[in-house]
Amino acid sequence: MKKLLQSLFLLLFIAIQAIAQERTVTGTVTDKTDGLPLPGVSVKVKGTNIGTSTGGDGKFSLRLPSGSNTLVITYIGYSTQEATVGSGNTVSIKLATDSKQLSEVIVTGVAGATTKEKLTVSVTKVGEERLNAVTGTSLAGALSGKVAGIKASSASGTPGAAVDIQLRADNNLNNVGSGPLVLVDGAIFTGSLADVNADDVSSMEVVKGAAASALYGSRAGNGVIAITTKRGNSIGLNTVKVNVRNEVGLQEIANTLDLATHHPFALASDYQQYVGTFTKYAGVTYPAGYRDAGYSPLISGNRTPKADHYMDNPYGVTRNQQNDFFNTGTNYANFVAVTSRTEKTGVYASFENNSQEGVIEMTDGYKRQNFRFNVDQQLAPWLKFSTSNLLVNTKTEYPGSGGGIFFNIALAEPDVNLHQVNPDGQPFYLRMNHWSGETVNPLYPLYKTERNNKKFNWIGNFALNARVNSWANIDLSHSIERSNYRYRNYNPKDTWTPTGGTAATNGMSYTNGNLNDYSEDGNSQNTQATLNMVKDLGDLTVRGKLSYLYENRRYENYQVSSSQFGVAGIPTYDNFATINDAASYDETERAQNYFAILGLDYKDKFLVDAMYRYDGSSLFGSAERWNPYYRISGA
Repeated sequence: MKKLLQSLFLLLFIAIQAIAQERTVTGTVTDKTDGLPLPGVSVKVKGTNIGTSTGGDGKFSLRLPSGSNTLVITYIGYSTQEATVGSGNTVSIKLATDSKQLSEVIVTGVAGATTKEKLTVSVTKVGEERLNAVTGTSLAGALSGKVAGIKASSASGTPGAAVDIQLRADNNLNNVGSGPLVLVDGAIFTGSLADVNADDVSSMEVVKGAAASALYGSRAGNGVIAITTKRGNSIGLNTVKVNVRNEVGLQEIANTLDLATHHPFALASDYQQYVGTFTKYAGVTYPAGYRDAGYSPLISGNRTPKADHYMDNPYGVTRNQQNDFFNTGTNYANFVAVTSRTEKTGVYASFENNSQEGVIEMTDGYKRQNFRFNVDQQLAPWLKFSTSNLLVNTKTEYPGSGGGIFFNIALAEPDVNLHQVNPDGQPFYLRMNHWSGETVNPLYPLYKTERNNKKFNWIGNFALNARVNSWANIDLSHSIERSNYRYRNYNPKDTWTPTGGTAATNGMSYTNGNLNDYSEDGNSQNTQATLNMVKDLGDLTVRGKLSYLYENRRYENYQVSSSQFGVAGIPTYDNFATINDAASYDETERAQNYFAILGLDYKDKFLVDAMYRYDGSSLFGSAERWNPYYRISGA
C-alpha cells in the first residue's frame, strides 16, 4: 500500500512539473514596411501541429509546450519567418513582403518585360512549380484551378478529349470557337492544349482583361494564353541535366447505375423451377432448352403486366452487365528531357509517351507521343538565333457506335446474357432481349465497329535577335504550323443489324457494311518583325515596340462515305458500286497586322501604357478589310 501511494505521488509530481513548464505566449505581427497589424497570419509551434492565427489587430496567443521555443509565421504574399521565444512570454514579429512574388516578370500584353507590381493591365502568370503541383495528363488539365475566373470543361469523358477553356467568353452557352488565342513561344498555336505536355512548360501567362488582349487584335477577343517552354538557359553554365519521369495509374468508373432487379410482369406458376436459367413469364411458351433470355423465333405469346403494375416480381437471373461493359483502364506516361548549356549554346530536348486507356471494354482510348527541341545559339555578341519545335502524334479509339451504347447498357435487363454467340459464330449476340427490339447488345459494336482518329501537328518557330545599340534590338521570326487530322468509321460487310432476316438468323441480317472517312490539313505560316526599345531618361523609363506581322493560312478538308461493300474484308472505296456522299472544302486566309505600344514609368510610381494596332484580313470585303484596335491604361 505504501509503495502504491508513493507511485501515485510521483506521477502527480511529474504532471505538475510538465504543466508548470508549459507557458502561454502572446505577440503581435505587423508589416515590416508600414508597421500596420496583419490579420489572419498563421502562427505555429515548429515541429508540432499546435497553432493559431492573428486577429484583426494582428495579435495572437497560444500555449508553448515544454522544450519548444520556435514559432513559424506564414502569410500569403509575405516571406515565411521563424521567431525564437526567449525567457519572456511576449514576442513582436515584423513580416517582409515576398520579393520573389512581387518581382515576377510578365511579358504578355505589355510593351516590354514588366514586373508584376508595375502592371497596368490584367495578366496572371502560372509558373512551373504550380503547373506541376498536381500531375496533369495535359496542359489544359494542369491549368485548371490555378487561375481565378477560368472555366475549364470537357464535352465528353473520352480519354484525351480536348478541354474547352473560357476566359472572357459566355460561360452559360456552349459557344463554338469561344476559346482563347493560344501562343506557344510567341507563335500562334491552333492545335489543342490537350496535346501539349505540361512537363515542357516553364510558365503560362493568362490574359483575361480586354486591355491586354487588345494587343493581339480580333483573334484575342476571348482572351490569350501565352505558353513559354523550357530552354537551355534554365540551368547553370557548362552543365547537363537529365530528367526522367515514369508514371502508371489506374482509372475506373466511380459509380455504376443502380438498375432494377424486379419487374411488373406476371410470372408463370412454375417460374421457380427455372430460376438460374431464365425468367419464365405467364402466357408465354418457350422452346425446349431455352435459356439466358435471348431472342428466339420459337417463342410464342407475350409477357403481360400484372394488374397492380408493381415491380415486385424477381427476374430468374440477376446479372450486373455493367461489370462486363466497364473495365479498369491503365494510364501511363514515360518522359525524358535533356537540358544542356554552354557559353554560347542552350539546348532543351524532350520526349513523352502518354497512354490513357479509359474504362470501356475493347477500346484502346488515347495515345500520344510528343517531341520537343529548343535551341538558343549566340552567333555573335550582337546576334542570337533561337528555334522552338514541337511534334505531336496522337491516336484516339472511340467506343463502338457512339453514345448509344451507354443507353443500351442501362436498358439491359438483368437476366440477359451479353456473351451469347451470333448465328454465324461472332461473339456478343446482337439481339440480347426477346422483348425489347429497340435495344441491342452494347458489347457487339465495341467488338465490331472501328472508330478512331489520328492527328499530327508540327509547330516550329525560328527567330533572330539583333542588338542595334544599348537601348534597341530587332526581332525577326518565322513560324510554321502543319496539322493533319484523319477520322475513320468502319463497319465490315458482315456486321449484324436487328431488322429483317429469317428465322434461321433470329430476325437479323447483315448490313453489308459502310465506310466513312474525313481528313483535314492545315498549313499556317507567320512572319514578324519587331523593333524593341527600352530607354532610361532620368526619372522616366520608356518601353516601346513597333511590329509588323504577316499571316498566311491554308486549310482544306474532304469527307467521303458509302455503304454496301461488294466484297468482305476490303475497306476501300473501290469496293462500292456507288459513292453515297462526298464533299471537300478549301480556304486560304491572309492577314497583315501593324502595331505600336508604348509604356512610361516615372520614378517607379506613375505608370502609363498605350497601344494602337491596325489589322487587315482577306476574310472581309475591301470596304471592311481593315480595323483599328487601341487601348490606354494607367496606374
